[in-house]
Amino acid sequence: MNSEIAPNIDEMGQYLTTKKDKSIHGLGLKSIFRVIKKYDGNYMMKYLDEDEEFRCVIQFPLRHLRKEGRIP
Repeated sequence: MNSEIAPNIDEMGQYLTTKKDKSIHGLGLKSIFRVIKKYDGNYMMKYLDEDEEFRCVIQFPLRHLRKEGRIP
């Protein structure tokens, strides 16, 4: 959990870790993005200043689950 009040964002719009040892932090969102890309998903992220709240909505198409026989 990152207790930072406001997100740290680079010039490309990527969220950056604010933790001291950057070599072992900041991999969570990269892993999430990799899975979203692998399964042709979509995402929306935003930070609400007034609520000090970070929101992320992720959507995946069902075709992968159907192809694997996990849903009809």
